[in-house]
Amino acid sequence: MLLSAAQRATFGVWISFLLAAPVPLRAGDLTPEDVIAKHLQSLGSAQVRAGLKSRVVEGASRTELVQLPMPAKSWPARQGSLRKDESPA
Repeated sequence: MLLSAAQRATFGVWISFLLAAPVPLRAGDLTPEDVIAKHLQSLGSAQVRAGLKSRVVEGASRTELVQLPMPAKSWPARQGSLRKDESPA
């Protein structure tokens, strides 16, 4: 009996779930405090972090919205809309 592509993919997903199910997902002896301490250490030493004041940036910003024209093939075919070869009145 031959399986379709969709059936093979579904079968593969089920096999993956069955193989992954027995794997224990334990954190070991890590406590939340240990995780936070390791994270902070990965950002830099305590001396370097103590020297940082802030990561805030202040100032003015400007946003410009640029809209590109739609390609001719995707123009909507509505009554009253211009065709590619027409110009506005």
